[in-house]
Amino acid sequence: MLLTTTQDGHRVLPTAKEPGFCPECSERVVPKLGVVRIHHWAHTPGSACAYGRGMTEWHERWLLRHHDQEGWQIEHGRGR
Repeated sequence: MLLTTTQDGHRVLPTAKEPGFCPECSERVVPKLGVVRIHHWAHTPGSACAYGRGMTEWHERWLLRHHDQEGWQIEHGRGR
């Protein structure tokens, strides 16, 4: 997943400076800050949550372009 939430509910791009939490299941996620793939957040191994899997390149570009603008929220899948 490209964006996650902080403990106080702000959305953030991948960073090692503060912890992130999955907007779907609230589990802590880890930043993946390598050099091959786009920086992203990931669940720890063994997590059953599928939030953020299969994100398209278009979706990643859109989030990078608009993540800091007001007026939209991270979509939560709860209650589907």
